Amino acid sequence: MTRHYSSLADALVSAIFPFIALDILERVANRDREYFRASREQRVGKTLEAFVANRDAGLAGFRASLVPLRTTLKTQPFFGGDEPLYADYALFGQFQWARCISPFALLEEGDPVKLWRDRLLDCFDGLARKAVAHDV
Repeated sequence: MTRHYSSLADALVSAIFPFIALDILERVANRDREYFRASREQRVGKTLEAFVANRDAGLAGFRASLVPLRTTLKTQPFFGGDEPLYADYALFGQFQWARCISPFALLEEGDPVKLWRDRLLDCFDGLARKAVAHDV
């Protein structure tokens, strides 16, 4: 089970990256920007600007890909049931990464995935919510 959620977390990184790649570059230390840009542009085969240029058009598809998560979260507050378990934290980390690095709103208000993410932001006396982040 743990391996399944780790693979899903890895897939989320790949799915989220096209939306926030340029935002990451803006937050990378100046001394690392040239390397970050060159290595990521080589990986994606185009400039980061071109890579994220149509991110609004891809948003509906990304959100649709979350249906399996949404289906579970419509019937229980966490993937672990009433309390968060490893699966919740493994997946939450990807959304927190995006929230901390980019003002681009991946999730819609009222989406069960966003409500779940917000519940996890409040865990541990709101520890994750205290991170420097964009409120998206």
